[in-house]
Amino acid sequence: MKRALKTWARGRAGALAAAVPAGAAERLRHALDDAPEGSRRAALQTQALGFVRLRGLPPDLGRFDVDGVTMEASGSAVVERLYWMGHQGWEPELAAWWPRACSLSTKVVEVGANVGYLTLLGARANPEAEYVAVEPHPAAATALRRNLAINDVGNVKVVEAAVVADDSERVGLRVPPADRHAVPRSAYLDHPNRLRDWRDTVDVEAVRLQDLAAGAGAILLDAEGWEWSLLDGMTDDLARTHPMLFVCVSRVLAEDRRLLLELLASGYLAFAPDAGTLTALDQRELLRRLVRAPRLTRLVLATAEQLAALVQSRSHSLSRLAGPPPSSGVEPEPGA
Repeated sequence: MKRALKTWARGRAGALAAAVPAGAAERLRHALDDAPEGSRRAALQTQALGFVRLRGLPPDLGRFDVDGVTMEASGSAVVERLYWMGHQGWEPELAAWWPRACSLSTKVVEVGANVGYLTLLGARANPEAEYVAVEPHPAAATALRRNLAINDVGNVKVVEAAVVADDSERVGLRVPPADRHAVPRSAYLDHPNRLRDWRDTVDVEAVRLQDLAAGAGAILLDAEGWEWSLLDGMTDDLARTHPMLFVCVSRVLAEDRRLLLELLASGYLAFAPDAGTLTALDQRELLRRLVRAPRLTRLVLATAEQLAALVQSRSHSLSRLAGPPPSSGVEPEPGA
């Protein structure tokens, strides 16, 4: 019954969005380009476009440009969000900092590349880096390869496999029933952090993170609840080499908190990223925001030296850490 109500509501919202005249929808989309970044006007327009995007992509659209890269108009919620909402449509907090981490690394690993938006931003930031993009779903991996080819990016190795925490050679990849797109926004392995409801299962190859990440200077993990389990299998390597870690955070279990504290004890510092700032989190605030509002959904772990390089790559100096204005460099957590 609950699923049926959600399906009905989603269909009704899509029908209402489709009723918006195409010309009006496009004018609203282009108006977002003129809105000052971070302004109330931009926020309101982004919210409105979040509704308009439910109409889908224009039927005659082949490709479009966003944030300096070209995306193929594939059947994907990620692509729809990027088309209608620009760089605010998909992972703006990661898009602001991941390319900078890539520019500082000779090798990077991205787990959960999907159609390749962050991949293109990262590869463009450092064309000389060895870039490993991992995407398990076949349709998403195909779209990823096409977007790399469209943008003439040649330094990215696509690994079409699921990253696992054990020695499995093949696993079943599940697609949520709510995802109506040919290229799903997310697909996951069975895990306590995830509902066990799916519309289909795809059999895919499996690889271990430690087999991919040797020598990596930056690792981005979007593994639909498996992030901490994957890191748990390489704690010794992480404590020794300290690659910058960009982690998409789901609900965190007790054993995950233990691992996180071990990483902090090994020399990592924790930050909450957004489009303009890295907010420093002490241990208490970090653990609080893992379970209470405002919930932490994206986390950056880096050493003090890496932090200095990230800030400098953004043309800011560490002298501003004591009290930078909003949207510039690194902010201390209020009360820290």
